[in-house]
Amino acid sequence: MPKVSIILPVYNCAQFISTCLESIIAQSFTEWECIIVNDGSTDDTERICKYYADRDSRFIIAQQTNLGAPTARNAGLEIARGKYIGFLDSDDFIHPEMYHILVDQIDKTGADLVLCEYTRSEQQKISFSTLSRDLDTHFFNREQIFKYWFQQSNNLDMWVVWNKLYKREIIANERFANITLGEDQDFNFRIYLKCKLAVMINATLYNWHLRNGSVTRKNGAPIPVQSRFQNLQKLVEFQNYSDRMTIREQGYYYSRVMKNILYCRDVANDHTLIKTSLKKLYRQFMKKYFLNMTISPLEKTAIILFYSFPLAFHKYAN
Repeated sequence: MPKVSIILPVYNCAQFISTCLESIIAQSFTEWECIIVNDGSTDDTERICKYYADRDSRFIIAQQTNLGAPTARNAGLEIARGKYIGFLDSDDFIHPEMYHILVDQIDKTGADLVLCEYTRSEQQKISFSTLSRDLDTHFFNREQIFKYWFQQSNNLDMWVVWNKLYKREIIANERFANITLGEDQDFNFRIYLKCKLAVMINATLYNWHLRNGSVTRKNGAPIPVQSRFQNLQKLVEFQNYSDRMTIREQGYYYSRVMKNILYCRDVANDHTLIKTSLKKLYRQFMKKYFLNMTISPLEKTAIILFYSFPLAFHKYAN
């Protein structure tokens, strides 16, 4: 039985998939299975994956019609046999020590999940830095997870699933929602609600490949207002789980929503429909936000002032 199940959805990624699969084969940790879910590819992706599967029985190929990455990940979860579950994107690649380090930490600490740092590159292949023998680790209980997630403005390492290793028990029957945006965040939010201990490893073990030089994926590039608003809408949906959060966790959450409303409005410009929606969201969350006693009066005052005087917030944000 494999100790780690790596779930890898693939769709028309023939140009990149070999690099990804080679990085899995190169792992110093060998007790893995990789479930490749072919999501109806029409290029050479399936042929390349079969080439690797014919030569290494740890690769398992599952087929489905083109239903999207969330459904493909769910299909992989139904097949996975490992004690621990990891996810990988087909155009990315990983450090040779990644799963050795993640498994070592989750075994040693008994954490529900472990996560590592990542790098971004437009190159298909890069050299990872030599790792220190003594890696720094940070421990988070559930409340600290939500504090870290919601108090950081761009905390992608907490959103995504591909830089993590999960205990099978913490995932249990949780599955990815069949949505086009934010399925990682939605999945992780539900996982964090059940998490007692998470461990963050101060090591760059994952490479996020920014293919085709996409402007929207470049580090530091301006985020279009439509994308900001979509991310805010995804954040708003988390209120469905508010009854499962503590008062302090709710405070972290409401603060993040209110700040994101201000950021969206600051870049909305002539988007009248978005501005109208932001006003509705502000009214919707205002009472919950101001009644939460864990949020400081100073922060509440700042939110009122920044909402009342947009130019002041613009200068502050920039």
